[in-house]
Amino acid sequence: MTGKKEMSNEYGGGYTNWASQQQNQSMAGVQITQPTVQHITVAPPDYFLLAVFATLCCVWPIGVVALKSAREARTAVENGDLVTATVKAKEAKKWSLASIVIGIPLVAAIATAMYFVIKNNNDNHY
Repeated sequence: MTGKKEMSNEYGGGYTNWASQQQNQSMAGVQITQPTVQHITVAPPDYFLLAVFATLCCVWPIGVVALKSAREARTAVENGDLVTATVKAKEAKKWSLASIVIGIPLVAAIATAMYFVIKNNNDNHY
């Protein structure tokens, strides 16, 4: 038999693979290391420009809250606190979108009302 030898032990006979034992003995001084995983962290967007747009073009009180959250997100990124930055960025986005969703129909309604008021005033002058 090549590479195998019959051995008797306390449990009875059996076969041992000598090639396997020799390989294990020759690798006794080898140290195997696993590659390390590097986590790449990306700072979340702070939605500052969206908050500025929401403040200037839509409902400004809600936009101011969005600006505050966006600034807090930016500060958290500068401090290296990515968890707080992510939370504040989501708040900034939420408040900005709320301002836009409320503001655009509101501005459209006000513009439409002004159009009809101006039109009715001009019709009454003739």
